[in-house]
Amino acid sequence: MRLLAIIPAYNEAGTIGDVILRIKHHHPSMDILVVNDGSTDSTSEAARLTGAVSVLELPFNLGIGGAVQAGYRYAWKKKYDLAVQIDADGQHDPAELERILSPVMSGEADCCIGSRFLEMLLTIVMSRMHRRIVRLAQEVAILKEELGEQAANPIIPAKGGAVHG
Repeated sequence: MRLLAIIPAYNEAGTIGDVILRIKHHHPSMDILVVNDGSTDSTSEAARLTGAVSVLELPFNLGIGGAVQAGYRYAWKKKYDLAVQIDADGQHDPAELERILSPVMSGEADCCIGSRFLEMLLTIVMSRMHRRIVRLAQEVAILKEELGEQAANPIIPAKGGAVHG
């Protein structure tokens, strides 16, 4: 399977070399394309110095969307089986690429998007849900205290459910 790492880059001369070398360390057979998005520094030269990449030079800055689109068009024209985008600033860990690639390679998904914020987001959501559940339980307990009497479907006690009065 032909794999391509697309690295959109704008003025990333200081980090691009390390990103490329880390990708090659973890995925030696993966091809790498740096899409230089009109950088005014030596991003392209730093990428080429690694000896491990192709560089696509955009004539001016198109922004992240244009650079990524150019990378995927390159992958399509060169008939790659799968392409993955990695940021040039070193914030994406190439060691984690398998987690993104695996669902697509196995046919579980057509597209897989990773998030370094997902765990934090789940923690926030679960915390909010927990607070709401606790609040609801407290409101039910208060309502029960105020009302006293209860009604239940007769099936509930018959199946072992508890009815408190």
